[in-house]
Amino acid sequence: MRNLGGSSAAGTPAGRGGVPRNICGAVPLYDFRCQRCEERFEALAGVSAGAACPSCGSEEVERVYSAFAGPFTVGLRGQAAKRSNATRAVREEQRRERKEARRQQREGS
Repeated sequence: MRNLGGSSAAGTPAGRGGVPRNICGAVPLYDFRCQRCEERFEALAGVSAGAACPSCGSEEVERVYSAFAGPFTVGLRGQAAKRSNATRAVREEQRRERKEARRQQREGS
């Protein structure tokens, strides 16, 4: 689906990965759908600018709003999480036992 072409709209030669060399954070990547050939593609474009379809060259495109990657779950999941929780429970129980033993030792001295 990603088609950034070999040069930017201003004619700037493309850098690595087909992204124009002088692109800064001001030009976002948008999804488009060609109304003529139904091709879906991504293009670097200004907020109110359109893009030409890479398949048929038509300027009759519409911006398609799509979901973006949401927050990723950080941490363990599934069996690894259960194993980690069990290990932590054992470690905390051992810590409580050592703490209680030290407290009793101080009181007995």
